[in-house]
Amino acid sequence: MISDRERWNRRYAEQAELPPPNPLLIEAFDRWIAPRFPHGGRALDLAGGRGQNSIYLLERGWHVKLIDASDAAVHQARDRAKDACLTLDCEVEDAGSFLARNSAGTFDLVMVFAFLDRKLWQGIRRALRSGGLLVYKTYTLDNLQFGRGPSNPDYLLRAGELCEEFSDFEILHSNETSSEPAVAELVAIHR
Repeated sequence: MISDRERWNRRYAEQAELPPPNPLLIEAFDRWIAPRFPHGGRALDLAGGRGQNSIYLLERGWHVKLIDASDAAVHQARDRAKDACLTLDCEVEDAGSFLARNSAGTFDLVMVFAFLDRKLWQGIRRALRSGGLLVYKTYTLDNLQFGRGPSNPDYLLRAGELCEEFSDFEILHSNETSSEPAVAELVAIHR
């Protein structure tokens, strides 16, 4: 049986071009991140893959820590940042292990895209400093109808689940779509 790391390594090895940063990150940066942190800050890109979102923040003066279980993805992210004369702090590590050893209140921003492990939600809370921002976007159960993306319901959000889970945060933006791709997105301030 192939491990998750091997599966992701194969997937990333097959992808040549770096995708653009997630549109939610671009919108969140202009509307909430830059006004709140005009001089930058420390960000965590959890399960950050090949680093397109990390690089977007690095180009805007942020210090970014990228965590991903795929060594192929992390090497690509580090190389792409280096090619752009940027320094990306990255680690090949399981997100749960990283969050378990991370000191509380380390990050001004935590971003999570296309990744869901409910066991990590408390660790995400601990990683964010008070007043820090969470930018989260991932697939919902509605996405099963399209036959693309995760097929295991354990990795898909139920309707309203993301907002419910982070209801103790000040929610700045929340949206769910049922068209392809069916996703939920959230931008919120840790109180």
